[in-house]
Amino acid sequence: MHAYILVITDDDGLRSVVREVLEDEGHHFHIVDSSAPIGPDHCLVIAGPDVDGCIMEEKLGAVPGIPPRMLYLRYQNEPFKGRCAKCQTLTLPMDMLRIREFIKDMMKVEFAD
Repeated sequence: MHAYILVITDDDGLRSVVREVLEDEGHHFHIVDSSAPIGPDHCLVIAGPDVDGCIMEEKLGAVPGIPPRMLYLRYQNEPFKGRCAKCQTLTLPMDMLRIREFIKDMMKVEFAD
């Protein structure tokens, strides 16, 4: 079984950059536009700044069971209050250089004692 990453954005430039990073790291992923739903088989969702936070919250709320981890890419200081197991925010464009580090951290499996 693979851990799938879902990238949600309508921004072609951002799609290209994120695709390159995910391919280089060997991740299994899907890149979709902002109208696509989030399925229960995704463990990490990366949402571009063009996707409204309220829409993401609705999408995450529709996911059955434990919601996926969320990496929200944004340009402004917009708070994200979604239903997710673990949420992080990456500020563009400065933090884009650290996206590999963010993804590795978000993909770590953590076990409770």
